[in-house]
Order: sequence, then structure tokens, then C-alpha cells
Amino acid sequence: MAMVVLQPLTVSASAPPVDKASIPNENALLQMKSPAVHLEGWLEGSQWYELVHRSGNGESGWQDGEGALSRFRYPTSLVVDSAGKLIVADTDNNLIREVDAVGNVNTIAGAQLGLNEQGNPVGGWLDGKSANTLFQSPMGMAIGKDGTLYVADSGNHVIRKRTIDGTVSTVAGDGLAGWQDGAAKQARFHSPRGIAIGDDGTLYVADSLNHVIRTIDRTGNVKTITSRSSRVVEYIDGALAAAGNYKDGTIADALFNEPSALIWLNPDTLVVSDTGNQRIRTINLKLNTVSTLAGSGAYDKSTQRLYGSHELYVPGDYRDGAANQALFNSPNGLAIAVDGSIIVADRWNHVLRMIKDDKVYTIAGQPELSGAIDGFAERATLHEPTGVAALKDGRIAFTDSFNNKIRVLQRYELPIGMKTSHQSSSAAEHISLVYNKQILPDEVTPQLKHGSVWLPLRALADAVGMKTSMSKEGTVILSYGSIQYELKVGSREAIRVDQGQRTIVGMHAAPYIEQDRVMLPIRFIAEQFGFQADWLPTMRTVVIRDTLFVRYEVTGSSLPPQ
Repeated sequence: MAMVVLQPLTVSASAPPVDKASIPNENALLQMKSPAVHLEGWLEGSQWYELVHRSGNGESGWQDGEGALSRFRYPTSLVVDSAGKLIVADTDNNLIREVDAVGNVNTIAGAQLGLNEQGNPVGGWLDGKSANTLFQSPMGMAIGKDGTLYVADSGNHVIRKRTIDGTVSTVAGDGLAGWQDGAAKQARFHSPRGIAIGDDGTLYVADSLNHVIRTIDRTGNVKTITSRSSRVVEYIDGALAAAGNYKDGTIADALFNEPSALIWLNPDTLVVSDTGNQRIRTINLKLNTVSTLAGSGAYDKSTQRLYGSHELYVPGDYRDGAANQALFNSPNGLAIAVDGSIIVADRWNHVLRMIKDDKVYTIAGQPELSGAIDGFAERATLHEPTGVAALKDGRIAFTDSFNNKIRVLQRYELPIGMKTSHQSSSAAEHISLVYNKQILPDEVTPQLKHGSVWLPLRALADAVGMKTSMSKEGTVILSYGSIQYELKVGSREAIRVDQGQRTIVGMHAAPYIEQDRVMLPIRFIAEQFGFQADWLPTMRTVVIRDTLFVRYEVTGSSLPPQ
């Protein structure tokens, strides 16, 4: 279901109004009420997509319960179970947590042993019933057809599982960092981070610090299927480390550098976040090949030499565009969206990326700018996203790791009852006014005149926190935060007052009076106050939205800037 572009008179602070556009039918328009993300639609109209907060209050710690009060400690991975709940690897708490549809959090596996001298939770390795088990830095996860949860228990260097009855056991690994194929209890891993399950039940593991992809068959036998790197790097004087490498080709010859996540693109093809190489790669089991899907970083761009003599990794960077020229900076979690697009948590670029039709796009966050602000997808800020999952309704959930939050990328939803409100109108010319998710009182409705949309100042001012007054001379005083405007009915010039400095601001049309209410052009409101303003013709509705959300969960509204 493709996204419908609904902006024949859309204006914003950063873009001029669009005067003409095709008008969809009403059924198509009402698709916007669905929270589902359709990434083809994102490419056509990104302003309809927003980031909202699901769980975690942002403080590092541990707390179950209501989403807004819950606490995480650097969560890094998440998957969706058959009931639609999110299962989260709360890595630095050494716990597995569960988040329901409204954001409530519950710990489902792992216990806490207290804090160490540095104030961090102490982990361990203990199988048994969920509440009494111990983990050490759990990371990647996958859910089998029978509901069994598989966990890359990275700090313990083992692969674990939790069955639906709550029993936790070790699948493979002896708990020591190293490399050894063979029977489950004798096998060794080194900081495994990613895991995926094949249709036949085979587990595929991104064994990160061994720089290889490995399998665990149904009998527990462990096998390395890609080549092991022989590169050794003196990363500082006198300090040596085994490092990964890069090579496409047959699976047995392919080389990786700290692979961190795995996901199935189709039954024959695994997608791999090759983090140390700053690339997204694929393993085609049917064709027996490894190839690079996206990413092109290099230490020396002139010679395309990937690594410097003292460099463990390919340098990270940022660039959208053609997949074979795109740049990433520590790509981690992966998800397959409902349209088949690949979603990447680009950790140190602080954004979510999308790979579609051999191109890379940024779909959430501001590249290379960290933060924790909800809002329009392209205006919001993230801080080290590492895990990502596609929800059943199409929305994208992710672990915003440094912010200790679970957040969601979704489409904007019209307020509940919006259609009913419109249909109940007896006047054909009636126009509804929506601010974020609130239907504003319609004592005086917006007006459509001479190709422009006009808004009743008082209705919008009350909703967004503006202060208005009128002098005896008929000058309207409009205050929003620290900014003040002086307007006169019939005049196209307004005076903007900011810290004592007065600036004349031109309007394309002059304010007028309608039923004792001052009417302002929508373009002025959007350009001067930084709102997104959209005219939805088939619903005869004006939607005004804040591009950044400061107080969104309760009212769908944000506080005015200070």
C-alpha cells in the first residue's frame, strides 16, 4: 500500500507552498490514519513520518513497569514475538526484557547480582528458570517457529536459548573467548553479537571478534562457514590485535570485520552488518556467494586501500545515494520492512538508514548529530541506535542505546474521530483545524479564499500556547516564547520583535476579520513559527504540527520554544 502525498497547499518553515497536486480519493486519504510505515511513501512525503517514544525514561538504570517510568541500561537489540511484544536485550543490565503494545516493561530472563566498583551491574552465566538465570552482555536475538528465544550472550561467549516455559539453557560454547568448531560444549566463540534462524532450524551466528559467520546445526555441532582473517594490527605502539578483513566471493573464501547483525532477506539470503568494514553484505546460500550490498568506505580514497597500517577498521563516514557509493559509520541492527526494504541502525551516524532499489536513504535522525528529541523523522535526533525491528503493523522500533530508550518510527495519525467530525458538518464549506493530534474548536473555522488557507488566530493560539492581545489602535500583538509580532488587519507587513530588535516581515496576503476573529494566512504561521502546515483537500482539514515533540505523549502537543 503506497503512501499518498497530501500536500497541494503544504507549507513549512523550510519549504515554499505547493500550489498544485493530484487529489486522491477519500478512501486513499484515510489510509493516513494507519500507523503503518510504507517506506515507498516515505520517499514521496517524509513529513508524514515521525519518531515517538515507547519506553525508557532516558536515565541509565533498571526499572520495570510503566513505559515512561521504566529504565534501561544501553539496550542493543530487539525482536518481535508472536504476540507482537518487543523482546529487548538490555545489554548493560545483563537482562532480557519485554515491552508490550503500550510500552510497559517486564523482565523475562536474568537476575541481578548487584553493582561492581564502577557502578555497573554484575553479570554471570547460569542456566535454569528465567528469574534465576544470569547473562553477561546479551546482544543479538532471534525467535524460532516454536517461540524459543535464542540469544547471543556476548560477554559469556556462548549462545543461549529460552523456551516458552521459561527455561534458559546453553546451546553452544564453553564460556571461554576463543575459536573452536565442533560439538556444542567444546565449541568456542569470541563475543558473538548476531543470530538468525534458518528454515531448517540451523542457527547462523555473527561471531564478531572472530570475524566470521558460523552455524550451529540441530545437534549442536558448530561450524565456521567463512574464512578466518590473518590480519594482525599494531593499533598502538607495542599493542597487537587480531583484526578482521574484507573479501567477497565464495562463502568459504569471504572475509568479514566484526560482523554484528544477521537477518533473512529471503529463505536463501542472509543480510550481514559488516560493522568493521562499514558495509552491508549478503550471503546467498543457494549460490554460495558473499557480496557487498551497500557501503564503500576506505582508509585511502585515492588507492581504495581499506585499512591504514594501524587501523583495525575501515573509517566510518556518512553519505546517502547509490548503494555502492554510500558511507556508514558502525552499522549495526537490521530489519526487513513490509515492502522488503532493509533498515539499518547506523550507530555512530545516529540515524536509521534504508536500502531500497540499490540506493541508501536516511529515514530518521540528523546525520552525525546526536540527541534525544522526538518529532518529524528528519528533524528528530537519536544517540547510537543499535537494534531495529519491523513491527507487525509496519512501524519500525529501535533501541536508542545511549539514550536508554525504545523508540518507534511511524506515520502520523489523524485524531480519533476526525472522519466523524467532518461528516457531521452540515455546511459544505466547513473546514476542520487539527493541531498535532487535537481537533480544535470550530467556533470559527479556517477559510479557503483566493487559493490560500486562512486560520482563526485565537483557536490556534490557545492550542499552541501563544499569547494574543489587541491594542486600541487595532494592532494585534502575538507572542510565542521570546518572539513577538505586531500585525494590523488589512496590512501585509508585520513587525517581528526579538530581543528588542524590530524587523519587518512581509506576508503574501493581509489579515482580515471573520466573525470578530482575526484570520491569518497559513503560510505566515508555518514560516514564522516553524510549524508544518498541510491542507488535506478531500477531508477539508488543515493540519498544523510541531516538527519537534517536547510534550507529545499526553496531548500530542509540544511546548513553545524558550
